[in-house]
Amino acid sequence: MRPPLPPGLYDAPVQIHALLRTLQPTQVALEPQPHGVLGLEHYVQVTSPLRRAGDLLAHRQILAHLRGQTGLTAETLRQRLREIDAGQHQRRQWQRRGERYFKLLWLAGRGVGAQLAGQVVRPLERGGWLVWLDALALEVPVRSSSVQVGDGVRCLVRGVHPGRGEVDLQIEPR
Repeated sequence: MRPPLPPGLYDAPVQIHALLRTLQPTQVALEPQPHGVLGLEHYVQVTSPLRRAGDLLAHRQILAHLRGQTGLTAETLRQRLREIDAGQHQRRQWQRRGERYFKLLWLAGRGVGAQLAGQVVRPLERGGWLVWLDALALEVPVRSSSVQVGDGVRCLVRGVHPGRGEVDLQIEPR
């Protein structure tokens, strides 16, 4: 189990981005497991049963226990979880693409020359930087030699291509 994160407010985009990159994807398991960020030895996540199929299974198991009934067997739960996991990655990718598309469509409506505030959150492996655009809650790759992680930047829109998921920005330090 990893140690919990240091206490404090994570309110700047660069801090939040660094924190999110340390998180592992959500895992659904039948055996108790620790929660890496909260530092708990055992953890169960149960949100709205309409939100995630794994949560629906957890709700049904808890209700069966509270009613004195037998819930689903471990093997049945494993089978259902395999079915759920099979398409989950692809669904997340499509959801992200859709969200990015509509954000870029909105930005395209603002036109070339629109200005946005952002913050440089990390360097990219192939050169350039990843900038967090505050107004859109969107990460955008940019090229610049005059910025560093944590810098606030002003972004000038030079072009937007929602169908390709691309935006061309010129950035300047704030």
